[in-house]
Amino acid sequence: MDDTPLSTARKWKLIFKVLALNALVVPILLLISQEFISQERVGHLVHSYPEFYYESFRIFGSFLKKYVFETAILEESYARGLLWLLIVSKMKVVMFKKHDLTSLVLWASLIIPTFQWATLHPIFLPVFFAGLTWGWLVIKTKSMWPAVVSHMLANLSIYFLIKLVQLLGYGYLLYKY
Repeated sequence: MDDTPLSTARKWKLIFKVLALNALVVPILLLISQEFISQERVGHLVHSYPEFYYESFRIFGSFLKKYVFETAILEESYARGLLWLLIVSKMKVVMFKKHDLTSLVLWASLIIPTFQWATLHPIFLPVFFAGLTWGWLVIKTKSMWPAVVSHMLANLSIYFLIKLVQLLGYGYLLYKY
């Protein structure tokens, strides 16, 4: 693993690359996921995140606090905290004095908590993919803040996308289940 620190500008470029990748891939995975999840689980999704579906912007402040700041910080700390600690500790895992297993341990500490977290969501595949990209940011930047910022921007983008759908008169699509 390269120990050269990345500049702040380089970290921001990586954040926007991850956001662009997620903006392209996550909706496709969401559509694919809808084919495999029950109507009951889709209905649960709508009722689990009620602030996403309110008709007005009056709850924007509470949404911002709860889903943009608190959720992103807590979820990133939970799902990628161990990964970050392993990176900053510059931990090396060597087996039998020959085999360097450091990369395997890092990727396992990304994949396992991300998989576990995604299983708690009705739409596993998009959540899992986004979590992997945010974990990759932690590995690449050796910092938690790019993943937290990406998570915040993703949640904020979802909010505004839903508001746009409602504004254009397609809000009924959000409630069809």
